[in-house]
Amino acid sequence: MSRTLLSPSRSFTVAILLAISAAGAAHAAVHEVVQDGFTFIPANLEIQVGDTVHWTWQTGSHTVTSGSACTPDGLFDAPLNTANPEFSFTFDTAGAVDYFCTPHCALGMTGTVTVSASSDVPESAAALGLRAYPNPFRAGTDVALSLEEAGPVRVEVFDAGGRRAALVHNGWMAAGPQRLHWDGSREDGSAAPSGIYYARITAARTVRTLLLTKVD
Repeated sequence: MSRTLLSPSRSFTVAILLAISAAGAAHAAVHEVVQDGFTFIPANLEIQVGDTVHWTWQTGSHTVTSGSACTPDGLFDAPLNTANPEFSFTFDTAGAVDYFCTPHCALGMTGTVTVSASSDVPESAAALGLRAYPNPFRAGTDVALSLEEAGPVRVEVFDAGGRRAALVHNGWMAAGPQRLHWDGSREDGSAAPSGIYYARITAARTVRTLLLTKVD
């Protein structure tokens, strides 16, 4: 497993670019986790061996520390604060990895990354990248997908509490570039409030997530 501390960045451009290639093993993906108050969103993440998790700071002073029961195990321990607003870690071994924020573990600021061995899903069913724009957004955000082969694709948006806010797409998509749009509305037609959301993109048995920010 490898660790990377990223330099600060003020701009956060959203995206969802779902690229799918023809055959072979699935490519590694990057999964987004955001710190929101005393929580990690999403707190429970399922990935595959070789994938990277990228944590993004919002407020306060925190850490991303591997271990359970508020006890570090030495795998990774990185600050997450105004001076170090990003942290990434690549998971090269299958298994469940618990982590927590050292100063706020007692408040329940914990998470788990469950790493599965690379499946036999062909590359044509693997999400190779995630991008969305604009982000942060007010009126809506576009979702761009590029498929080398046609296949079923499902794109859902969830709020910070894990409740589904919108089903953007659920069906067969033709090969080639496609564009979807979430207008920032809930499934009942009401406007979704400002806050943190995450898009979940499912292509065959491959699931990827990406954080979105809606502002007033």
